[in-house]
Amino acid sequence: MVLSLSTDWFEFAVISLAGNLVSAEGAIGLRSLCEDLRNHLVLTRGFAPEAEALEAQLRQKGIQAPAELPGWEAWAGHTELGRQRSADLRPGDLALGMLPSLVRLAERIKSAVRELTREQQSALHSVPLHVCGHAFTVPGLDSMLATLLGMKLQVLNPPTPPAVDGCLRVIRELGSTVTKTKAG
Repeated sequence: MVLSLSTDWFEFAVISLAGNLVSAEGAIGLRSLCEDLRNHLVLTRGFAPEAEALEAQLRQKGIQAPAELPGWEAWAGHTELGRQRSADLRPGDLALGMLPSLVRLAERIKSAVRELTREQQSALHSVPLHVCGHAFTVPGLDSMLATLLGMKLQVLNPPTPPAVDGCLRVIRELGSTVTKTKAG
């Protein structure tokens, strides 16, 4: 099983040597997680953090770290922003705010897995979900998603594109060697 979660897209696949068994994809990524978090903060705290500062905070300190973010006063239902201010956020604020997109992502993955036969589904319980992509540079995102999915996750570092990583693993398992050649 492989999940790639990038800035604005996800791809999930259950792959075997026989081919791609099931897959799912969609417009859920780090941007949608940040957008959900901003919406949550506007509704609950009357505060709209700067998008760049929010993403930088998540990448540097993760979901479970307290944060002080710059932003503006905001009101639910209004498009205008008020005065500049900053807000102190607790770790729970960050995790709770990201749940809408994470739950949608988890449900899309679970729905894809339900398309498999019962035997295939039971075989997946012993296999970790290999995750990669820019979104998994956010500390704590992997454990939060593992909890929602009820699966073990293995983060591929560096976040290798799944097709490249999968091909390399298959080549190693088949006992083939990869040789590099110089162009020219």
